[in-house]
Amino acid sequence: MKLREDMNKGFELMRRYMDALGARWGLLAEEAFREGIGGMVERELGG
Repeated sequence: MKLREDMNKGFELMRRYMDALGARWGLLAEEAFREGIGGMVERELGG
């Protein structure tokens, strides 16, 4: 029973790390997307 509890705690910790990593990746990807779109708009509008 103790082994199962330890494994469940480990899986929960891993899930939290993965969620945090996914959130961080999402923010970086969104920033890159905004910069890319901004560059395209500037190029097209001659800004």
